[in-house]
Amino acid sequence: MYDMRSFILACSLLTLLFACEKQPELAPIVEVEPPVGTKSYDNVDEELWPYYELFEIEAEKRGVTIDLSQVHGSLVSISGNGVAGDCSFDPNAPNRLRVDLETWNEVGANLKEYIVFHELGHCDRLRKHREVEDDDGICISIMASGVGGCRENYNPTTREAHLDELFDDRFYGDWQ
Repeated sequence: MYDMRSFILACSLLTLLFACEKQPELAPIVEVEPPVGTKSYDNVDEELWPYYELFEIEAEKRGVTIDLSQVHGSLVSISGNGVAGDCSFDPNAPNRLRVDLETWNEVGANLKEYIVFHELGHCDRLRKHREVEDDDGICISIMASGVGGCRENYNPTTREAHLDELFDDRFYGDWQ
């Protein structure tokens, strides 16, 4: 009975992991914890602070200055199958990033980073989904929707290339 419950829980978690309805391949990788943040963000749940700060740091490494103080962020229960996070836009208010609390509590630091960075790609970089893949069918953009044909493989080995693409000015604002 316990093994069947574990199997069902694992299958449900796989279904719920990403708003873009596809989980990155979980190759054996080493989880890397985000740095202990030195910065705080008003209107952002404290657990998200290190990922907001790391997003700004990674942008700066690539010559892009970002200030996420106007992007609200919260951990909430999101209804809907496969929704791990989302970003809402309002021309009269700050953008709002939401991450599903249940998903957040079930995944490690690498997938937390993936979720937050993908959603900040929408909220801050104004990026739309980008369905591009390499010759092996692996997504080359962290902004892949998960419903396209490529397979996500965000891990410490592919991270730098994904982040280079995320902060590439050629794609900034492609949602507009």
